[in-house]
Amino acid sequence: MLSSRADSAWQRALRGTTPETAAGLLRALVQLPPGGGTALRARLARRDAGEERWAVAGALAEERVLVLGADPERGETVELAHEALIEHWQPLSDQLREDRAFLTWRGELRYDRARWWREGRPDGLLLEDPALPVAERWLDDRGGELTAEDREFIEASVGLRAQKRQEAARSERRKRYLRVLWAVVTVLAVVAATVVSVLYLNLLKEQRRLASDRLAQQAASLDGTSLTVSSLFAVGAYRAEARADARSALLAQYLRLQDVDRVVMEGRQDVDDVALTGDGSSAYAVLANGDFVRMDLRGKKRPKPSLFSTRHDTERIAVSADGRRVARASDWGLVTLGVPVSSDLDKFRTIGLRKVDAAKKNPRSPHDLRFDGDGKRILATIPGEGVLMWETKDGRRTGRPLVPPRGWDAAQAWFGADDTVVARIVPSGASADDARGRLVSWDLDDGSLHRPWDERATASATVSGNGRTLVTCTEQGALEAWRLGTTPKRFQSWNNSTFQGLCPLYTPRLDATGRYLVNPTGRIGTDLGRMRFLVIDLESGWPATFDTPAAAPEDQNITGRGFAPPVALAGPPGDLRAIVGVGGSIVTVRVKPPTSFDTNALLNRIRTPDGQSGRMAVVDSKGTGLQLWNLADHRLLATARPSRELARMYAAFSPDGRRMLTIAEDGRTVLVWRIDGSSLREEHVLELPAPEGITASGPDPMTGLVPSWINLSFSDSDHAVISGLSYVSRWDLRSGKPDGEIYRPPVQDRAQIANEAAGTYATALPGKPQAVVRTVAEIGVWDFTTGEFKRWIKRDDGDRSMRSFVLSPDGKVLAMQYAGGQVRLWDVEKKKKLPDLTYNGVYYLGRFLGDRLLHTTTATGEQVVWDVDDRQDTYRYYVGYGSVLSPSTDGKNLTIVDGSRTSTIPLDPERWMDRLCALAGREPTEDEKKVAADRDQVEDVCTDF
Repeated sequence: MLSSRADSAWQRALRGTTPETAAGLLRALVQLPPGGGTALRARLARRDAGEERWAVAGALAEERVLVLGADPERGETVELAHEALIEHWQPLSDQLREDRAFLTWRGELRYDRARWWREGRPDGLLLEDPALPVAERWLDDRGGELTAEDREFIEASVGLRAQKRQEAARSERRKRYLRVLWAVVTVLAVVAATVVSVLYLNLLKEQRRLASDRLAQQAASLDGTSLTVSSLFAVGAYRAEARADARSALLAQYLRLQDVDRVVMEGRQDVDDVALTGDGSSAYAVLANGDFVRMDLRGKKRPKPSLFSTRHDTERIAVSADGRRVARASDWGLVTLGVPVSSDLDKFRTIGLRKVDAAKKNPRSPHDLRFDGDGKRILATIPGEGVLMWETKDGRRTGRPLVPPRGWDAAQAWFGADDTVVARIVPSGASADDARGRLVSWDLDDGSLHRPWDERATASATVSGNGRTLVTCTEQGALEAWRLGTTPKRFQSWNNSTFQGLCPLYTPRLDATGRYLVNPTGRIGTDLGRMRFLVIDLESGWPATFDTPAAAPEDQNITGRGFAPPVALAGPPGDLRAIVGVGGSIVTVRVKPPTSFDTNALLNRIRTPDGQSGRMAVVDSKGTGLQLWNLADHRLLATARPSRELARMYAAFSPDGRRMLTIAEDGRTVLVWRIDGSSLREEHVLELPAPEGITASGPDPMTGLVPSWINLSFSDSDHAVISGLSYVSRWDLRSGKPDGEIYRPPVQDRAQIANEAAGTYATALPGKPQAVVRTVAEIGVWDFTTGEFKRWIKRDDGDRSMRSFVLSPDGKVLAMQYAGGQVRLWDVEKKKKLPDLTYNGVYYLGRFLGDRLLHTTTATGEQVVWDVDDRQDTYRYYVGYGSVLSPSTDGKNLTIVDGSRTSTIPLDPERWMDRLCALAGREPTEDEKKVAADRDQVEDVCTDF
């Protein structure tokens, strides 16, 4: 009825206008979001419509085909009265089909324009070739149908291109000038020739710098299309010039690919869904354009994806464990089954399960599609119908539909043990991931519905392939594991206070035996980021983590996709394998069963790695146990029970790795531990000196000031400097006795002492019986032999409070961090101030990597390494929350405990490039070289190929 009224109104509206004006109005009333095939309503402002089109719109609005509105920024607006007109109103659907190319381009343009505006209109988000010439053609052909904002975006892009061409022209003129000058110089003199050579080399160097920066940017922008191209461009960026952005891109790629076994697909449409055969020999994927592809993973070479179905409307897939049956569901509800015609799994015949007649009556795609453990049955959850089941040998329906209670739809379903089906149901009309879901089960013998989980809300759940294990999250954030059967029984339960990332379940996957659970927990970093996965052994309760590359950042409000990637898990417990979709790429990961080392790295209260000695100290959650681990093979070397409860503070290893210091919970005691091979022995208890009336247990009762942390440092392997409660002392670790004069603040007033206790800390000068001491008013050096204090820096009234400082290993440079993120440098030998390292942005001051590289952390969690000589950042990267870092003394390696993974990262870009090239397995193609910012810099980036 609505389309009939619209047709009548349309015919009357056409009498007073031209067909092109009317067609332009129809195009303006629909939009095609990027990456989506479904058209949506669009709101047209009067100022963008023009009076002629607005008159037609007014006439249609009077007939209630369109509705008028108002926008506080755009003024009067008009839009379609109902979304259904897009599909059922013939003029509009014809126009949509005829002008789909323009509408698709316009949708992508407006998405790019919105992102440009949202990010502050940076040049880097403007259109470039080949997108800009296309935009110019559409501007010439359909400029009247673009908004002022659209035209502004295109014109700004054109302006930037003109600017770049001017810069290129200037560069070319400079080259011509240098060539002429070179010819003249050959005649004039050797000195003139030298000058020209220097100028020419500087020009080439500047061009390499520009190419390096642009290739590093392209590595991030192409990441969503191809992990391989992104990696190769990062390598090319560094080979062009060792710039900070190039190093950062290389390191980010190296970190995110550490756990990746292979890149099995790249350069395709975004991956929407993946599936894996039980033995991991074949992988299947659904792409954003509806293609259904298969990959044979048995060879060493990267497989070539092949189309498994000639239809391009695949919405969901399922693969039996033996890989001999494959099912697909279309986006309008058809369900088909592919079975091999012979032992050759490359040839399948199709059996219709849910056919055209049923799909026409209820044209909705299944929420879920799943085989049972041996592949003999398959089920589908159909909104409005329930759970349907078929025999896979002949496609015959089995049993009656399993219908949820009135007002509910089946969102997910699994074959359970003892001939049951377990399902998660959601309120009718709700999305499949609605948090109000409930778990129910059906007995297939009599079709009876049961509620063993009562009315508990369940946002997500998963069941193992053998149907015997279910995992779900409660509303309170507890992860529960259940044994399925006629009467399900819970056998494990954890909550988020145990360790982070348990709940919610985003795309949880259980292995076929139901022992191992894999679930993505969050993203690490922005561009070239990582996706952190949690692995749990449900039998032992041991957790572990692994990382994969994360897809390019996107606005979920635009795409409608969540952050969690498509993932599948298969293989026997000793050889588990996961495949993960990353934008237009797919990677495989060997999932190792969690070990005791992984569990201790994740669960215990404090972990201190010592990259130099290859060990890690772990304090248990109660502070009553101490463990020593080998970082290379994850062996437990020793355990010990401290004589005092330990504080939640990091330990400190001596330079030779033979001793370790730990801080007791009382804040007044330090324990000295002797490490001999695989033995750990408490050697001494150091009772720290402190002024009377000052306690380390909390804020001072008189002033409310909290004493600063106890700070541990080493003069050499046998002597430690310890500061706490305003006193600084030096200790002989061989005897456990104080060595030298103790620094005490030169004040006696109770409130002043409390103030000093809150603001005094120190660090040892390497190789000397001295310490750099920071007090409330000044910074200087204390000599433990003479008992003298020499001031270096006096705090001015206008200075902000100093938060921390760190001394370079050679003792020549002191870096000081102030409130607000400023970092100042001090020359220890010459006793003078050096130029500031940075004026803001540093939230935490880390350690030196060698004598000139300083590690810092920003407020956003980004790790930034600075060259204190050049006062430039050398590279940036991200780590997960709670990560701990330990640099080697020579600055060549960095040990990182991130999640359960302990990695020794070589701070050598050549090693990073070797890893990226090995995974890429090829050079850039000719087409890829054409889009490079500088083609010459991506020639032969991986010399082994």
